[in-house]
Order: sequence, then C-alpha cells, then structure tokens
Amino acid sequence: MVTVIVAHEHRLVRQALSKILSLQSHISVVADASSGAEAMKKAEQFSPDVIVVDSSLTGLEDMSGADGDQPMPKPEVVVLPRHRSI
Repeated sequence: MVTVIVAHEHRLVRQALSKILSLQSHISVVADASSGAEAMKKAEQFSPDVIVVDSSLTGLEDMSGADGDQPMPKPEVVVLPRHRSI
C-alpha cells in the first residue's frame, strides 16, 4: 500500500485529488494539507510514501526539510505544475 498526503491550497482540489487517488486499490490517502508547513507536520505524523503538492502552494520552501539544506529522506514529493489559462 502506498500512503499519500495531498497538499493544495484549495479544499475542493484536495478533496478531488484525494478521491481520485483513493479509487486505486494500492493507494491510501492518509491526510491533506493546505500549506507546505502543514504538509511537513502531517508528513512527520503519518510518514507517507508520497506527498502530492501544488507548485504554487504557500510555504513550499518548508518541503525541503528542517534545515533547508537537505531534502527529506522520505517521502517522495510530487509537484503538480502550475496551471495557466490561455
């Protein structure tokens, strides 16, 4: 089972991504977060395998780790590209 945290500033987007991911039998969404700092706290609490995060999320610099120099050894961080309308 792959455990996931979904981090996005908009609640409806978090809910939709969580629902889509949860439809996969091998994925369990263990938490969601509305900021990078909140995602870090929940990552420490739940130790997920993956964090799916929006690239424009506030506090995203917090995702690099406590000292800012070394990346977190776990989880993998998947960054969603910022959507731009044409």
